[in-house]
Amino acid sequence: MRIEYKDISKLLGYEPTVYRGGGHHLSTAGKRTPYIPGIGVIREYQFNRPVNERVGELLEQIGFRTVNVSPEQATEVTLGKRAQIVNNDFRKQQKKYPKLAWYELGVGVSIHYNAYNGIFDKKRGGFSTFHNKRSAYGKKLAQFINEEMAKGTSQINRGLKTNNLAMTRDTYPAYCLVECGFMDMKTEAVRMLDKDFQEECAIEIVRGICRYFGYEYDDLVTIIPEPVKESINKHHDTQRRFMKKMYEQVVEMLSEGMRDEYKLEEISLFLAELLDAAIEDIHSLKQQVEEINYEQKGYKEAN
Repeated sequence: MRIEYKDISKLLGYEPTVYRGGGHHLSTAGKRTPYIPGIGVIREYQFNRPVNERVGELLEQIGFRTVNVSPEQATEVTLGKRAQIVNNDFRKQQKKYPKLAWYELGVGVSIHYNAYNGIFDKKRGGFSTFHNKRSAYGKKLAQFINEEMAKGTSQINRGLKTNNLAMTRDTYPAYCLVECGFMDMKTEAVRMLDKDFQEECAIEIVRGICRYFGYEYDDLVTIIPEPVKESINKHHDTQRRFMKKMYEQVVEMLSEGMRDEYKLEEISLFLAELLDAAIEDIHSLKQQVEEINYEQKGYKEAN
């Protein structure tokens, strides 16, 4: 399987910018879960940072320019400093693309994990997206991300919200803040360290951003199944290396067995295990071919 990416900057005719930031620092007081037996506490930073980085990776693969407004450093980057990073860069983009409307140049997203009162509560949970009530384009961005989050997670959708938040209030481009769950709901707290959940949140945020610029993420990323013959050849190469190693071990064991009769039983058991492994691998290869054929059939029908 291989992946092909379309460059959104070529489709749009300019390079759009996404300002991205993970909320809070490792040392920020209070931004953590209650104590979880067997785990301890999970800091909000431990979720926000990897998701923020992954959002950047996914966006850059498809031609976005990204600016990380929460770079890794010894102390937390203040909200005022973050807004300054955004606004200074945004002015440069306005000079670079003077004919573009401000809302076309770029957008911003701040990634967070919510909390209620710091005590585990089964009733509190879900995701939400925030925007400034005076920003129609910030609302548009928040709406798209909220809709994509709703498609990809079984969490409660707490909807669009407005609040007097620094990053949505004090920045020039359309901006939104995403709360991906609640730290004081136990089932959502433990998901903060789940790599699959982090990936899910990152891809949903990216999907929403793509929609803001008029494209579906799936139209920019194409997964092409590996040809059956190529896949089987790779599998055979792996098997040849494996069998060669096993043959060398058998020869060595037989050599020892000829000198030591007590080794013969061990050799017999080993050969029996090797035969079982070979039979199991044949079944696995057959299943692999069937799966690849199925993938290729679906790919051809879709294209």
